[in-house]
Formats: sequence, structure tokens, C-alpha cells
Amino acid sequence: MSGVTCFALDNVTIYLQDALEGMSNLPDKSFDLAIADPPYGASTKATWKLEKGHSLSGFGGEWKLASHTWDKFSGVEGFEMTLRWLDELKRLVKPTGSVWIHSTYHSLPPLQASTPYWLGRERSCL
Repeated sequence: MSGVTCFALDNVTIYLQDALEGMSNLPDKSFDLAIADPPYGASTKATWKLEKGHSLSGFGGEWKLASHTWDKFSGVEGFEMTLRWLDELKRLVKPTGSVWIHSTYHSLPPLQASTPYWLGRERSCL
């Protein structure tokens, strides 16, 4: 497997590389559980302003949305990327296995639309 080895211990090796490239090199049905934390598509260069005295409990202090290039996608590009990594997970996870996906409202619509198709209705619960 290509990539930079970041950690190796006994039979566990962690690589630093593109996730799709790494997954493509793994054998079919080799996982009981996959936990995915894909880009949310939440990064933006937009100005975010939360006025003092707002009524949103739990939101406080100085904060802004991130502007990470790896987290910027939308529309067709975001949907196609979602389909690519879901396709790899379908191949990698055993039929009796589970897939846990972290998401926000930014990335949930493509997951809702594609997960039943790619993972099978009996395996999807969003």
C-alpha cells in the first residue's frame, strides 16, 4: 500500500494518504465496522457574525466558520465524492457489518439520498 506510514504496531498500520486511494488497496469485505468522518462541506469564506446577547444557548465566545480547502465542496461535486467513498465502504464492510457516518446538515442530504442505494435499505438508518 502506498502512502506514508505514520504508525505501526503488531498487525495495525496507519497510513497518511488520500482516503479513496487507501481504501482502493484494501481487500473486499475486510471490516466489521467502518467509522467515516468525511468532509462536511461547511467551510466557507463567508462572514459569520453572532451578535452579543443572542438567544442561542451554548453558543458563546469568539468563533467563526472554518475555511479549510479540504472541506469545501457542494452540489454535484459533493454528491459524487459521497458516492465514491460510500461505494468503497460497501465493498469493504462485511454484509453483517456496520457503517457509522459523522455528518452535519451541510453533508446530510447527499447521505440521505445515496446511503440506501449504496449500502442497501436493510443496512441504512440515518
